[in-house]
Amino acid sequence: GQTVVLEVTYRSRGMQEWKYLPTTEVGQIEDFSLEMQADFSEIDFPRLTMSPSKNKTSNGKGHELEWKFSRLVAGYGIGMVIPSHIQPGDLAAHMSFTAPISLGLFLVFIYVITLLPKIDLHPMNFLFVAAGFFSFNLLFSYTADRLPVEAAFLLSSAVSVGLVASYLRLVVGSRFALVEAGMAQLLYQVGFSVAHFYDGYTGLSITVLVILILFLLMQLTGRLSWSSVFARRDTQFAR
Repeated sequence: GQTVVLEVTYRSRGMQEWKYLPTTEVGQIEDFSLEMQADFSEIDFPRLTMSPSKNKTSNGKGHELEWKFSRLVAGYGIGMVIPSHIQPGDLAAHMSFTAPISLGLFLVFIYVITLLPKIDLHPMNFLFVAAGFFSFNLLFSYTADRLPVEAAFLLSSAVSVGLVASYLRLVVGSRFALVEAGMAQLLYQVGFSVAHFYDGYTGLSITVLVILILFLLMQLTGRLSWSSVFARRDTQFAR
């Protein structure tokens, strides 16, 4: 009839998440209490885990969480997702994998806005623009392991935007290179790539960018006669 106090401690190393399962199956637990101190502010819980009954923020630098139940009937556990640092290799691979999407959106935008003022761009011009655009991914892939990720990102963005803007300045003009093309590249390359720093927002950013360019192109070309445009282009190529 005596009370025995049993204390269990352990040390572990991990990267992704921590879990504690009171029972391996659905069962009943009485007078359950678990306290957790997290030294990070962005907390998240794994799937199939219970939310804490109390969450107290500690000076904005961490959280003191408590799971306390007088009687608990559940098969779920308790856990915490551990924030991880950005891995340069994985980040560069994801950016390179989705680069054709942002490049395609950018080229479509450039093609349409050059139709309206009747600016004639040759396929070779688009090839050089695409090469300058993709230089971002190439440079970032090789500098992310040598420089801080943020510095590598800024360097790659500046080089790519500089290449495209300086080339279009010679082909079309300074205003088109800095305003129309420059702003579009900042949106469809730099803005698109920034979304990769926030896990789970890449797909959402693609959707938003596609909707934005669709709306913009529909508004710009709603009164455009495509038959006349392509007839004019065919006449120019024939000459």
